Amino acid sequence: VGALGMTMLSFANRVVLRHTGRIAEASPLALVGLIIMFSAGITRVTASLLDGSVLWMALSAGAWALPFLLFLLEHGAKLWRRSLPRPEPDTTPSPILRLER
Repeated sequence: VGALGMTMLSFANRVVLRHTGRIAEASPLALVGLIIMFSAGITRVTASLLDGSVLWMALSAGAWALPFLLFLLEHGAKLWRRSLPRPEPDTTPSPILRLER
């Protein structure tokens, strides 16, 4: 629950930012989502240790779904708008790769 969810959120966050022309760094809201996702995994393990309590399972499910809602709130509009203009790549060769005669 926790590891797979955190991997999906982290990867999706990076993909959305890079494919829309933004810098790929986690926002505070993304970090909060990852912390909530981690707590979902801990809550799920706790639920199984407490004889599969329905309350703990429901809390785990809610804590697992909430970060995806936060992801949509943060990135949903970016996916509907045009991407930011990308800078032109630097075509000058690296000094390491340049062959001088």
